[in-house]
Amino acid sequence: ANVSLAGLTLSHAAGFTIQSSGAGSLTFNNGSGTATVTATAGQHVISAPVVLASQTALNVSSGASVTLSGTISSAMATPAIHLNGSGTVTVASSASFNFTNVGTINVNSGVLNLNTAAGTGSLNVNVGTAGSAASAFFGLATGTNITLNSLTVGANGLAVLGSGQGALGMHSVLTVNSLSIASGGVLDLNDNALVVSYTNPTSSPLGTIQSLINDHQIVSSVVNNYNSNTDNPVTLTVACLEASNLYGTGKIWPWAGAPALVANPLSGAPTQILIMPTILGDTDLNGQVDFNDLLAVLNSYPMASGATLDMGDTDGNGTVDFNDLLAVLNGYGFTMASLDLASSSDSMSMSSPSSVQVTVVPEPTTMALLALGGVIGLAGGAIRRRRHGSKAAA
Repeated sequence: ANVSLAGLTLSHAAGFTIQSSGAGSLTFNNGSGTATVTATAGQHVISAPVVLASQTALNVSSGASVTLSGTISSAMATPAIHLNGSGTVTVASSASFNFTNVGTINVNSGVLNLNTAAGTGSLNVNVGTAGSAASAFFGLATGTNITLNSLTVGANGLAVLGSGQGALGMHSVLTVNSLSIASGGVLDLNDNALVVSYTNPTSSPLGTIQSLINDHQIVSSVVNNYNSNTDNPVTLTVACLEASNLYGTGKIWPWAGAPALVANPLSGAPTQILIMPTILGDTDLNGQVDFNDLLAVLNSYPMASGATLDMGDTDGNGTVDFNDLLAVLNGYGFTMASLDLASSSDSMSMSSPSSVQVTVVPEPTTMALLALGGVIGLAGGAIRRRRHGSKAAA
């Protein structure tokens, strides 16, 4: 049978499971007001299909939790779920959102574990926008994609791709049509990727995203943990690139290793941007530093402003300079697959010949790279002559 409630209180420490009998559903309806689910203690599960006929607040106290594991649908045009309190709300991977239009989850405080956004319609997630500390963890299963209409991280918000900061092994993708992170807010990728889609090809948010990376608002705990050990052979970074400048096609996780590759979600290139952790010096986000990355730097060297990753700007400061060249040389020959990301102390050593050996066929040999100082001088001179000649011709 169908049950309609304006409010539901769950207070038993042993926890309740609310499930449907047959085709029954649980409707939250408080007219023009807000329906409430209040959990003061215990771990509770609502597996019955839920229908939102009113805005619905989940007020969950510290130590308590509510898990939604069934279908979540709406009988209203703009459905919204509001999370309050310092407890935890989990949307299980078995759940789905069946909205006619766009639904919203506002994580005003507490913790959201969102393990799926599947279903019809689309979903906005707002984290920490109401003045209190709030966190959202996107529990991406290995090799999966989650798509949101928008992700907004407020000044008090933390959004994490994965089950926790520093979580490894997901190699998954969160795709959003809109991304906004206020000053003080943080998005942690871990070892996952973020794809930002946009509709106007003449107004790319690439510069804004690079600024968020530079300001440590888009970060990776996996990268930070790895870089904390200065004995590791390379430096990792979070980098962003227009989809049209990606290397190769079909997969965006070339370094993850089969079978945990994620199918390419970049359906709208070039109006999509990929953000992911990689080796400093990887200019095409193929998970390795190779001759193509060296060429990207040399072709732009020097460039005083307006540079992007594909032009050789490895550190996101808008220039191509000697630091970018050093980044490529320091990472040359390494792949993400060769690194031990599970430990802050990589099993490879900088002094090990195998760790710095460059084997490139049919590209230039290691001896050619050792003479790169002369090459740079010649390349720089040639670039300046070409620029001078073009200017004179004009």
